[in-house]
Amino acid sequence: MTVTIDEGGILHGDAARDRMLVGVRTLSRLVGVTLGPAGRNVVIGLPDGRVITTNDGATIARSIRLDDPIADMGAQLICTASSAADSAAGDGTTTATVLAEAFIALGLRHIASGDDRQTVAARLRGLADRAAGLVARHAVTVRSTDAVAEIAALAAGDREVGATIAAAVDRAGKLGVVTVQEGTLGGSGGASSLIDVEESSAMALDARLVDERFSSPAGSARSPHGLLIADEPLIVVVDAEITSGEELIAPARVAHESGRALVVVAHEFSADARAMLLTNSRQAGLFALPLVAPSSGIRRSDLLEDLAVSVGATLLGGPELPVRRCRADDLGSARQVVVRDVARQVQLGATSASAGTTTFSGGAADPQLLLARVDRLRRALALAVDPFDAEQLHLRLARLAGRTITLRVGGQTQWERSERRLRVDDALHSALSALRSGCVAGGGATLAAAAEALQACEVDAFAREFADVLLVPLRTIAENAGRDGASIARRQMELLREARHSSTDDSGDSWRLGYEASAGRWCDLFEAGVIDSAVTVERALTSAASAAAVYLTSEAVVPRSQQVVSFTETTTGHHRH
Repeated sequence: MTVTIDEGGILHGDAARDRMLVGVRTLSRLVGVTLGPAGRNVVIGLPDGRVITTNDGATIARSIRLDDPIADMGAQLICTASSAADSAAGDGTTTATVLAEAFIALGLRHIASGDDRQTVAARLRGLADRAAGLVARHAVTVRSTDAVAEIAALAAGDREVGATIAAAVDRAGKLGVVTVQEGTLGGSGGASSLIDVEESSAMALDARLVDERFSSPAGSARSPHGLLIADEPLIVVVDAEITSGEELIAPARVAHESGRALVVVAHEFSADARAMLLTNSRQAGLFALPLVAPSSGIRRSDLLEDLAVSVGATLLGGPELPVRRCRADDLGSARQVVVRDVARQVQLGATSASAGTTTFSGGAADPQLLLARVDRLRRALALAVDPFDAEQLHLRLARLAGRTITLRVGGQTQWERSERRLRVDDALHSALSALRSGCVAGGGATLAAAAEALQACEVDAFAREFADVLLVPLRTIAENAGRDGASIARRQMELLREARHSSTDDSGDSWRLGYEASAGRWCDLFEAGVIDSAVTVERALTSAASAAAVYLTSEAVVPRSQQVVSFTETTTGHHRH
């Protein structure tokens, strides 16, 4: 095949793929040494001269940059695929990376022997889908907190983190949501010693006070931190702009007669509406808090409807439900509403992220309506394709679905906090994936079982070689633990074949059997606590095959024009195939 290089530096054909392959292999070697319980560390040099050590494959993959721009493109191609596995299941970055390199090697061998590139790529994807289907069939429902803890611990590389996540998930319950955020400065210990757990049953919105003139209303209680607090207020939720003071007469009268504060959340307030509330606040003693709803368009309407459900209010503002006609039973209520006084927060040095946030605690929601709303959002989240839409739906659930558990992860530096937060977030995501889709044996055993099942029903050479590739994670885990990876993989397949020949079907206990690298023994991996989310294994498979297919069918490479600052990557161990 003729290889050409354009005057602009664009590479074609084998020359392009060969240069990219350097990056693929570099990334695979770097993350491969971290796989398994005996995985070793990688030292990463940061641009400011500091170095950090980590054995988290996702962190390493995100950090690597190579001097050769085309080799770097190969590394980033695999990194993108492994990140897709991580995003979908919370774990699986390292497994996806080593599988992708092995799938590429398999494809290149068959292309060199005369097979068509497109056919090879399609077969890789098809066999990966079949193997993933086998994994899904053998998933076991997760019922215990201990199982959640084991899955999270394996993903985070920290048993205490796993226990913290499992406790948070259990405490949140089916209606609750667990979120991970960066905390503040902490010690130099592991991630487990740097997690603060916060629990709240409140719904928080970035609804801001419409006017600083309302920051000192009659009857208000202000905390030392510049917060406005309304106890047992009545709440009006309006999916429209309040265009006149007349619209607010009815709800203001109800609040005044009951001696309670009035919180109004709407798109905006006209000057006349503000003047009406200010007059009633100063002359009639009405504690009024007019709040501007966050966002815009459909997203704002959705948030307002969520709020109305959470506080037991009727969503007003349409032609059939104008605010001026509202009755007492259209108003919602809460145990407490806390509004951050923006002007005073600035004086106190608060960050912009905290300014304007309003919290509704103990909302008087109708339980059945709340359950229905939560169920609707969960179904929408399950069907969401766009990552931004999925993130927004998750945030809405976090606000609406009852109890919210926040894990705040600290660290000495911004980089440490960010890296630890990502690791804890990945572990949480992996645990939640297992709760949704079930779990399978870890340690590369499930991929080995899928390989044996494929070999039992496939006769062509490509499929059998594909099955052999599925043993790469098991071999790598064993080698990182100082064992002979080929011998361990061979014994695993022998045990699986023996189990198949002695059983009437392939759905028995053989998929639970595997090698526990940390103890150097063969055992029931479920009993040993070596388990993975089924989705983690499925997505690692399909993402790796997809990345390999893209590489194999690429015919030209356009390098970056910018000079990239390279990181320093040094492993403390040696990776063998």
